[in-house]
Amino acid sequence: MGDALDTITSNSESFPLARESEELPLQVRQMLYGAGKRKTHRILFAVRPDRIVVHRIRHVAQGGIERPK
Repeated sequence: MGDALDTITSNSESFPLARESEELPLQVRQMLYGAGKRKTHRILFAVRPDRIVVHRIRHVAQGGIERPK
């Protein structure tokens, strides 16, 4: 997991927007992560001017994140 987070830190803008970005008031990007060829988790994060904020790490079988009510 540490290598994945290092990749996000050094190359954050290269990751695609997550499907949740359309419904949330911020741009959420995603990185697919897993051991070997199987990607089993999505790391959902936002790029800030001074940092990367990881919002969730979810299994691909889980639903998306929703805007709080």
